[in-house]
Amino acid sequence: MFDQHLPQQRSVFEPTKKVSGDVLIRKDYYPRVSEHFLGGYEKLAWLLGEGEIYSYYRAPNARNVVFEPQLHADYVLYSVGPKVKRKGNYTRYTYPDGTVTADGRDPSFRRLQAIRLGTPQ
Repeated sequence: MFDQHLPQQRSVFEPTKKVSGDVLIRKDYYPRVSEHFLGGYEKLAWLLGEGEIYSYYRAPNARNVVFEPQLHADYVLYSVGPKVKRKGNYTRYTYPDGTVTADGRDPSFRRLQAIRLGTPQ
């Protein structure tokens, strides 16, 4: 945002990062390959990043805005949705190190970062 007006399609409750001067956005992203079976078969590729899908910056003095996504293509997260809708059937996530989760929670960006950086989880 380069002025005091709210952009279209944005809630006033979404967090905004205030920046003075130019803006450099450098974030990590991981590929996610998902298979869905309920409602028809579908296989999709996504990018998984940290936090919200959209980031908002208020930079009234910016002359340059640079976006440098850091794609870690060697660290793919695979997910397979349930084939039958039943209590306790959750999407199964397979992480690049071979660990599998299926506990109803969203995939963990922090786990992907830890695997890539070789840090304990």
